[in-house]
Amino acid sequence: MIGETLSHYRIIERVGGGGMGVVYRARDERLDRDVAVKVLAADLLSDKAAGTRFRQEARALSRINHPNICAVYDFDSERGVSFLAMEYIAGRTLADVVRSGPMAETEILPLAMQLAEGLAAAHREGVVHRDLKPSNLALSADGRLKILDFGLAKLSQTAPPDGATLSVLETKGIAGTVPYMAPEQLRAGAVDARTDVYAAGVVLYELATGRRPFDDPNMPALTDAILHAAPIPPVRLRPEISPALEGVILRCLEKDPALRYQSAGDLLADLKRHQAKSSSAAVSPLPASRPRLLRARRPIVAFAILLLALAAGAFAFNLFGVRDRLSGRPPGAAQPIESLGVLPFENLSRDASQDYFVAGMTEALTAAVSQIPTLRVIGRASMMRFAGARPSIPEIARLTGVDAVIEGSALRDGNRVRITAQLVAARPERHLWSNSYDRDVRDVLAIHGEVAQAIAREIRTKLSPEAQMRLARARPVNPGAYEAYLRGRAVLANPSAGSFVPAEAAFKQAIALDANFAEAYSSLAYVYMVYSFLGEARLSPRDQASRVRGPLARALELDPSLPEALAVEGTLNLYWDWDWPTAERRLKRALELNPSEGLLYHPYADYLLVMGRLEESLEVVKRGAALDPLSPLTNGVVAGHLLFARRWDEALDQVRRMSAQNPRLDLRNFAADALWGKGDYRGTLDELMPPPNPLGDAARRALSSEGPRAAARVIARAFASPAPPAVPRPLQVAEWYSRAGDADSAMKWLEIAYGNRAPFLLHIKANATFDPVRDDPRFVALLKRIGFPD
Repeated sequence: MIGETLSHYRIIERVGGGGMGVVYRARDERLDRDVAVKVLAADLLSDKAAGTRFRQEARALSRINHPNICAVYDFDSERGVSFLAMEYIAGRTLADVVRSGPMAETEILPLAMQLAEGLAAAHREGVVHRDLKPSNLALSADGRLKILDFGLAKLSQTAPPDGATLSVLETKGIAGTVPYMAPEQLRAGAVDARTDVYAAGVVLYELATGRRPFDDPNMPALTDAILHAAPIPPVRLRPEISPALEGVILRCLEKDPALRYQSAGDLLADLKRHQAKSSSAAVSPLPASRPRLLRARRPIVAFAILLLALAAGAFAFNLFGVRDRLSGRPPGAAQPIESLGVLPFENLSRDASQDYFVAGMTEALTAAVSQIPTLRVIGRASMMRFAGARPSIPEIARLTGVDAVIEGSALRDGNRVRITAQLVAARPERHLWSNSYDRDVRDVLAIHGEVAQAIAREIRTKLSPEAQMRLARARPVNPGAYEAYLRGRAVLANPSAGSFVPAEAAFKQAIALDANFAEAYSSLAYVYMVYSFLGEARLSPRDQASRVRGPLARALELDPSLPEALAVEGTLNLYWDWDWPTAERRLKRALELNPSEGLLYHPYADYLLVMGRLEESLEVVKRGAALDPLSPLTNGVVAGHLLFARRWDEALDQVRRMSAQNPRLDLRNFAADALWGKGDYRGTLDELMPPPNPLGDAARRALSSEGPRAAARVIARAFASPAPPAVPRPLQVAEWYSRAGDADSAMKWLEIAYGNRAPFLLHIKANATFDPVRDDPRFVALLKRIGFPD
């Protein structure tokens, strides 16, 4: 092509190339300026689809007018050759810069902000780069960053050559440069703006450290690392990197797109905040009116600054144990540990049939260390996210907010069990304590008590006399009963449709083998309580609640301070007995005994809701979610209380965030309530019953012709007469009749719910769905019969 002319562009020299084509410097002979001309690769010339997409991308890019994006001037075809004429940037790329080593943070920040600004502009036009890397980021002569080659890598259909030096992966459905590709790209999943945010994080990591976060020359190892491994924290490679910049980079590099910055604009905002703080820190705090005094006393000031610097260095690096002495700790002591998580134990037997036993070890140890009063223990649901392949301990700490973790393994061999546990601090990662226990399986509960007491000693805290007694008095277990109990607990830890039935059977078997097994009775009572919440068809909620009382009474007879049993009893007092003072006492006591169980905060928050203390209630559920930050259940409770507070947008954001983290969750009712509260009635119907759906279609027709009340009436009537074997849910039917403005029908179904002691009847005072009937005398009378305070 050198020397040839395409249209009015004379090709001068080749300046780059890739799977999509070749880039030349050319002379625009009409406007007498240099331009970059990208020619579609020869093997794509006959691909009509590729040519069409090439043209579409050119049109999209031509709409983006931003100083940090390479401008597109022209798109044309001549002699069967499709080409793109673009702004020519005479300068270096960031790939040239990185070859010289890492950059200073003061140099990185301006480039990072320009990169984020350019990406945000492109994303607003619906264009995602998909191949962001240093060689596609040019620096103009005046130092301005320019993003090149937008949206072209995804068009390639050519397979790359084999070899360890392979850098560009371009296969059907996957396109990009592997070390910069986000996990969803490697899986050929859907890509969006967050995919570019990930690549931007790789670029920033490389600028800050001089290396990529994942750079194995072996392609299978490289892709596995991108999918599963955590990057080395940048500060380990360059200690001078600020925590703020490191936090920005690591958030960009999250495996889960939902945990990254959700847009380039969000990334830009954080970078600007960091730059503003850095700039303000650099400003001298001395008043401008004192320069003469400062000059006169410069030697004294310099000496004082030197002493301060030496003192700060001694403290930062704990020279001569100075930091330990100032903090009251002996020299060399571990840093304070205020929060902890128990990672899923490893099953050393490799026998899948023993997984339930090992999972039980994790749960029992979590319960034991929760007895340490000064320690915030992250809930098991969050820590179970790290079963199997897991990120580094610093990364786990960042995701969950813990200061340390317990790692462990278990091996069951007949009547012997070997448990190994170690305590590892997260920041910086360091081993603090470990021990192995080889005992008879009957003594397994005593092992957990010993581990908890050892950790309390390690973090230099005192157990309360009550906690010491609970941990020390662990009784021997019946091996068969304990196995059955652990099988039931394993089911409860991963609930699914119908899964509570085998849990019920397992707990009954445990009780049959050991009639004094308090925890088994408590767990059976919990299962019966769940049945009543789920509205099992064969028994009313009132009858289901009655079944709870037998095993619950036996559990508390055997162990009056068993936290789970007290929580079940308090829940029973609250939702079915409507005995507010007793419910408060039981639920508070359960939280005192196990303050690290996030789910225990839910019934206490509902007690506050009954008392009309809505803001306190919301704070309590948020506290519970903070203890189990990755648990769908605790976060779902937060969404529900945001709905009670009429914070529609916040509730919807919470639901969307949860759905992105766990697509299997069915959160349609939460989202529908938020949308209805916002007045988005069609959105509500589409969320609950997306087309094609006969009921949803009928409701949509009613909405179009008569309005939201008519649509609600269609749904209410359908829910009131479901097809067998389904049975009506009175509260649900009452909600839709209330939305329909049919007070008589709404009150009829609320009376049915009242007669059954439907557990969520307690929410009607705060539930916005009942606003249309709130002033109805019958509704007011119902609130009084339930016993709500005025």
